[in-house]
Amino acid sequence: MLERFRLAGGFEHLRSDCAIEATDGVDINALIEEQLRRIYTELLLTGPRELTAPEEFGATMKDAAYLGTNTGLVELPADVVRVYEIKLESWETTADVKDAEEAEALKMRADNQYTAPTTRYPAAATGSDGRTIVVSPAGSPRTVSMARGVRDPGPDKYTLEEAGLSWIFERMKTDFML
Repeated sequence: MLERFRLAGGFEHLRSDCAIEATDGVDINALIEEQLRRIYTELLLTGPRELTAPEEFGATMKDAAYLGTNTGLVELPADVVRVYEIKLESWETTADVKDAEEAEALKMRADNQYTAPTTRYPAAATGSDGRTIVVSPAGSPRTVSMARGVRDPGPDKYTLEEAGLSWIFERMKTDFML
């Protein structure tokens, strides 16, 4: 990723008849790497869904814990950053995972027999801590049969759609380079 950004940003010379190496001064690569990682993480957390590379990881998730009043709480695996959709075994279809701001409203809807989500029309929202998913209805079984979203592959690996590179490179601040 670093080499690709250096080439796209004009920081690499295209000539092959010479090489220049500086051994003192600012470590440009370290500055670029830190910024690339920060912006990549921002893309995974809040960026457009179509720029990420979603994958299915429901088999690695624990069962939903019962919160009461027709709601459950699913803990995310450590490497999962964002969940787009989820399905419990007892549901007929998947539910799109809404933002954390909607979690409290979901819990209140689940309290009311007229507005409560059903197995045909389930609902889910990211928990306020960002590491859980509030689900409703939370009948039995509460096993997660499908979950789709993005994982963070670690500090040295980037997994995204090709268009995501432009999104990242546009947000790079390279004022320190000049």
